[in-house]
Amino acid sequence: TVNEALSYKVLWPFTTGMIHLWFLFVILQLFVIYVLFFPKKGSSRAQTTFFAVALVLTLLFNVISELVYLKYGADNHHFEWTYGKIFVAWITVFTWGIIIGARPTLAEWLRNRLWLILAGSLAVFAVYYYQELIMALADGYICRQYFRVSGFVFQMFAATFTFFASESFGTLGIITRAIIQ
Repeated sequence: TVNEALSYKVLWPFTTGMIHLWFLFVILQLFVIYVLFFPKKGSSRAQTTFFAVALVLTLLFNVISELVYLKYGADNHHFEWTYGKIFVAWITVFTWGIIIGARPTLAEWLRNRLWLILAGSLAVFAVYYYQELIMALADGYICRQYFRVSGFVFQMFAATFTFFASESFGTLGIITRAIIQ
C-alpha cells in the first residue's frame, strides 16, 4: 500500500541504504583513490606495473567469485558484497582509463582502432551473454551478484569503445589528464 511504501522502514533504507553508498564508493575510487596512488608522469614502468597489479587483482576477484557461485549456488553472494565489489571488481577498468588519460600516444593508437574495439566488445559480449543465459536456466533467474571473467573483458572493450566514441566522455579524458599531470 501507499502507507507502507512511504513508511520509515522503507524510505530510510531506500534513501540512505548501502546501494547508494556503493555508487558513491565507485565514484570515490575513480576520482580519489586510484588517481592518488597512480604513478605520476615520467614513470612509465611504474604505471605499467600498477595496471598489471590491478589486472591480477580483478581477475583473481572474478575467479573467486565464479568458484563461490559454483560451490554455494546463486543465492550466496556474501563474498561479492563483502570483499571485492567496492574496491577490487572495477579497479582494472578505472586504471585502464587513467592509463589512457596519462598516455596520449596510447589514446591515439586506440582511437585509430575504434571499429576493431567495437568488434571485440561484441564478440566477447556474445560469450558473456551465453554464460548468463546458462546461469539463468540453471538458477531460474539471472544472478547479477556474480562476476564473470568474460563480463570483465567485455566491460574493458565496451568502456574503451564508449570512451572514444562518445563526445561527452571527451571531457572526462581531459579532466583525468589534468589530474594526473
